[in-house]
Amino acid sequence: MKQINLKLVFGACVLLTAGIALAAGSRVIAVTGDRQNGSPRAASIEFTGNVKGSVQQLKISADRATLTAPDGAAIVASEGKRTATFTNGVTVTRGRLTAQGPSLEYRETSGLGVLAGPAKIVQKPQKAGDDDVNISASKATFDVDTNVSTSEGNVKLDNGNQSAQASKVVYDEDSSLGCLTDARTVTLVREPKKAGENRITITAKEVRVNTDNNTLVGMGGVTIVSGRNRTTGDTLYFDDAKSTAYVVGRPAKNTDTRSRAEVQGTTLINNTSKEQVTVGRAFTVPMAEFKCPTDK
Repeated sequence: MKQINLKLVFGACVLLTAGIALAAGSRVIAVTGDRQNGSPRAASIEFTGNVKGSVQQLKISADRATLTAPDGAAIVASEGKRTATFTNGVTVTRGRLTAQGPSLEYRETSGLGVLAGPAKIVQKPQKAGDDDVNISASKATFDVDTNVSTSEGNVKLDNGNQSAQASKVVYDEDSSLGCLTDARTVTLVREPKKAGENRITITAKEVRVNTDNNTLVGMGGVTIVSGRNRTTGDTLYFDDAKSTAYVVGRPAKNTDTRSRAEVQGTTLINNTSKEQVTVGRAFTVPMAEFKCPTDK
C-alpha cells in the first residue's frame, strides 16, 4: 500500500509540473520516463527508459535523466530552482532545429540548457528544397526564453556549398540568422555551384549569415578573394543569388593578383561571376536585416 500511495503522489507531482511547464514564459521543466527512482519529497529523482523532457518549445529525449533540487530542499518544493541532467544519447528538438550530444544540463533558474560536445545541430530550411544548416561545436547552449542557440569551441557551419569556421556562433532559430565571431578571424568559403565559377573566400572579425536568404555581412577588416580579385575594406555585404559583394571602406581596395592593377573607392562592387570589380555609388550595408540577438 505504501508503494501505491507513493506512485499516486509522484504521478500527481509530474502532472502538476507538466502543467506549469506549458505556461507561457515558464522555465519549469517537465520530465517523464518509463521508470522513476525517488520521491518528490526527496532531493532528487532519477528517470530511466524513454526519458522525455519538455520546457516551453524545447523538447529533450535521452535514456536517463536526474532531476535535482538545491541543497537541503525537496523536488516538490523547488520548482523554478532545480537542475535536470540528461545523459546517454541526448536529442534536442525545437521547431526546425534538431541537436544531438552525449549529455545536457538544464537549469530552471537561467532557462539555459547546455549540450555537451561533440554537439551537432541541424536546422531545416524554411523553404522546401533549400539546404540544411549543419553546425558542429564543442558545446551548444539553448535559451528557452528566446529560441536562440549558442555554439562554442571549434565551430563549423555548413549550408549547401557554403562553410564557415569560428570560435562562436549565435543562431537565431526564428530568423535563421547566424552570427559568427572569432578572437582571430572568421573564415567563410563558398565553393563553386557549377563549372567555371570561382571559389570565394571571405574573412572578417565578424560574419552574419542569413541562411534562408543566402545573404551575409562581414565586419572588421573584411577581405573577399574570388578568382584573381582580392578586395578589402571595413564592411561587406554579399548577395549569393546575384553573385555580388559590396565592399565599403576608407577606402576599399581591390588588387588584380595577375596584373597587379589596383582600384580603390568608398564602395567597390565585386561581381564574382564576371570577375569584375568597379567603383560604385555610396552603399549602406543593411545592418537592420542582420540584427544579432546579442546586439545591445
